[in-house]
Amino acid sequence: MGHVSGGGIDLMLHEIQRWSRATFPDQDDLRIVNHLTEEVMELHDCVVNTPEQDVAEHIADCMILLAALADLFRIPIRQALADKHAINLGRTWEYDPERGYDRHRDAGGPAGKRVELPPEKRHHRGVSPLESFIEGVRSPVVADESPDGGGSCV
Repeated sequence: MGHVSGGGIDLMLHEIQRWSRATFPDQDDLRIVNHLTEEVMELHDCVVNTPEQDVAEHIADCMILLAALADLFRIPIRQALADKHAINLGRTWEYDPERGYDRHRDAGGPAGKRVELPPEKRHHRGVSPLESFIEGVRSPVVADESPDGGGSCV
């Protein structure tokens, strides 16, 4: 297991970002987000089913991918966290029983600044596997219950 000594989180993030650029030179925003989605689902499964095992590892996987994504967008993580935390401090929070977690109920600050990716790092390959998955969840395929038992889908 690795150990961080001296330099703190900034040095660790810089090292992760350097490693990610070198190891995955062709990665783009969508590759990272799709991978992150998979890791978040694994984290969720771990927390729900076996919280005593591997939670730290799954959190680290998510943070590594977030660091790579921030690097791709050239977002300074420390500043982004400070800015967002300042916005969240000014918000009113309440539990949303339909979603099962707390949400802010007011706008709570200025709109975020959109950051553009360099063209070579943008996804340009049509619908992503993640978008297809999400669309499938929104519009599940249902077997046809026709009398002939054809089993076609709608």
